[in-house]
Amino acid sequence: MAASSFVLALACRHEHPAAPAGPASPVAPAAVEAAEPLVGKFEEIALPAGPGAGQPFVTPSSAGGVLVSWLEPADGGGHSLKFARVDGVTPPEARVIATRPDFFVNFADFPSIVDAGGVLFAHWLQKRGSGTYAYDVRITASRDGGTTWSDSIVVHDDGVLAEHGFASLVPLTEPGKVGVVWLDGRNMTGEGGGHDESGGDMMLRYAEVDANLAVTAAAELDTRTCECCATAMTMAAEGPLVAYRDRSDDEVRDIGIVRRVAGNWTAPGLLANDGWKIHGCPVNGPQADARGSSVAVAWFSAADERPKVRLALSSDGGAAFGPPIAIADEGAAGFVDCAFLSGDRVAIAWLEDDGGAMRLRMREAAGAGALTPSTTIATTTRGRTGFPRLALAGDALYVVWNEKGDAPRIHLARAAVAK
Repeated sequence: MAASSFVLALACRHEHPAAPAGPASPVAPAAVEAAEPLVGKFEEIALPAGPGAGQPFVTPSSAGGVLVSWLEPADGGGHSLKFARVDGVTPPEARVIATRPDFFVNFADFPSIVDAGGVLFAHWLQKRGSGTYAYDVRITASRDGGTTWSDSIVVHDDGVLAEHGFASLVPLTEPGKVGVVWLDGRNMTGEGGGHDESGGDMMLRYAEVDANLAVTAAAELDTRTCECCATAMTMAAEGPLVAYRDRSDDEVRDIGIVRRVAGNWTAPGLLANDGWKIHGCPVNGPQADARGSSVAVAWFSAADERPKVRLALSSDGGAAFGPPIAIADEGAAGFVDCAFLSGDRVAIAWLEDDGGAMRLRMREAAGAGALTPSTTIATTTRGRTGFPRLALAGDALYVVWNEKGDAPRIHLARAAVAK
């Protein structure tokens, strides 16, 4: 897909970091269905997770297959953060990253694990102070495949009793190093007592962490963001690209984008002018993936009280995006993820509420806007059921998700991907 086919969709900011609301961005017309999906039938894989497990995350492993992390109740109280490598050859074995009584355990803000050239990094949220939402982003590293883990560090340096979370980690081009982006409440008052009890603004910050847990390259990316929507970060050809839910002065909360180009961060801009004005955080952030200069960002909006899942594609590292592609509308609940499959083909997953159950849905989009039919991967519980996550490893696509109810558990499924 040639770069000339894209329109510039980033509305750069000048006087204030929150872009003013504008007219809704044009949406690509109904696409012609692609001839054949690349993703085959999903088959569930048993995970060595204990009763009550939740908050799953999945990421590719440099040793093959994927790494899956999760939280589960620990004997004697508290929780354990565990992970397993799943490669389809060796039975998955659960390993403990950390066990603590003071993890911040939440359906929307949850730990993750990434593989940075053989060095594993994991992050979690840890309470500090008496406020309900006073907690820190802590990071640990393992040089031996997860057998042992270092002492953890706090990635931010402000020391304020406030909410710090919704972190995204991405391996950088330098082996053994990750970029970390998070929502930072250091400018908010109330000592983490809750958004209704605080003033000030949530901000977006970035830093880099190496295998020795040295923190460098700290940067402030946006000084006013939505308070509790997940962030997303991916490595494009020129550097990290971050997608997040912005917050304007008049409460328009559309998707923002910042990129690092030639070592410098761009000014924040808007991916699309959905015009979703909402007086409160929807807890429904974007997700992104990149392959070289090809970038995909998926997100949810309910502007004009019309729920929708959208996808935008770029062929120049995120400098310009094409018009949003309509992925799902009626019944869409959001909680999206996306992953490049092959070439310009992208898989998009989301949750859909049919009034009786929540369905984990997926479809594929091609660079020209062609779409495959939507399919149902699984049916799960309604309510705060969590955030499905996708990961491509080799010729397989993996997806993890939560199931609540009387016996909470996590699921992992895998499908072959045709090349």
